[in-house]
Amino acid sequence: MLKKIALLTAAAGMLSTSVAVVAEPTVYGRIAFGMKSISGETDAVDSQRIDDHLGSRLGVKGTNDLGNGMTVDYLLEYKAGDNMAQRHANLTLNGSFGQFRLGKQTGVLYRYIGANTDQSWALGGAEYYAVASTSMNSDHSLRMKNIAAYRFGAGPGGDDPITFDIQIQSVDMSKAAVPGKRAVTADTDLGIPAAAAMAAVPAKDDGESIDSVTIGAATSLGPVKLQLAYVDENGSDATGDRSPTLTSLGFRVPVGSAEIRGHLTDVDADNDMRDDDEAWGLLVMNDFGGGYFGMIGVGSYEDGQKEVLSSTDDGGDVNVVHGDAGDMTNVYVSLTKSLGGGLSAIAEYSTVSKTVTKADNTAGAGDDRNATLDDDEETTNKFLLSLLQSF
Repeated sequence: MLKKIALLTAAAGMLSTSVAVVAEPTVYGRIAFGMKSISGETDAVDSQRIDDHLGSRLGVKGTNDLGNGMTVDYLLEYKAGDNMAQRHANLTLNGSFGQFRLGKQTGVLYRYIGANTDQSWALGGAEYYAVASTSMNSDHSLRMKNIAAYRFGAGPGGDDPITFDIQIQSVDMSKAAVPGKRAVTADTDLGIPAAAAMAAVPAKDDGESIDSVTIGAATSLGPVKLQLAYVDENGSDATGDRSPTLTSLGFRVPVGSAEIRGHLTDVDADNDMRDDDEAWGLLVMNDFGGGYFGMIGVGSYEDGQKEVLSSTDDGGDVNVVHGDAGDMTNVYVSLTKSLGGGLSAIAEYSTVSKTVTKADNTAGAGDDRNATLDDDEETTNKFLLSLLQSF
């Protein structure tokens, strides 16, 4: 552990030196230990295990005064445990002009929309703030790399009348294949020949310099806070020149000791094989006093894949039919007890119901062949009991 702290401190020093400033770094982190239980419709998802670095992390950060009302912040954070995966690595310039940030950081879509309904640190919570982005070319999850961002105002959740963010993501395809086209492999038993099979499109590599631009805006109307996020992606040869867009509206409303948060999200996949994807989420957070804090959330995602796909080959008509495969709903509940000194006990429960497609072989004789892919619903339950020490 001391070696890891020393390495992070040295790295932070190099970051600060690179912008010609010197600052005393602050070392921070989280140590988590928990018991996770997962059960579902199939034996393959059933598991119970003890995890001694669940959500653990270690980082260094600092703020440097450059004079003339300007400061520069640095942040370098890694996941603690056997795999020291990088979580954050960014530099931020602050001034009366606003805030510029470069590097791996929390994305604008998550800050404006995801944080409204995804508060779990282990089970994903009401995660469907951006599941609709599975139709996007790039990944728009919590943390994103190769990002340049600008902000004016206090940010989402702040008290400024107006806040504005813009984020530019340079080319870095984090997904191995472009989603949005259901992969169908050749299967003679189902009457699907090789000519009719579809494969996922590989990640693009076409010399594009920008993958996506994300804009976020927020305003305060008294105690009510409204957020809007918009994502516009570039197309390419590898993505079939698809240029999908995502639009999401979020809100936060205080009610006594509680706060209600939510979002509505719509994705235009720019794909003839898909209609719009839609998602929504709702979360209620409440401080019960005495160190107890609870949350309950629900989310839903509707896949936009069209119901009927068909193709024709020399052997006759080959039909592939499916319904609403990929639709999901989620319910999340958590209770946290603060034990003092940065130590907390947390109990979390999440249940996810997902529509999955299974083949129903109704192949006829001769040239009259077809396969129906029926939709079944599978449920996965997750429970986590853990201790969390922050420093």
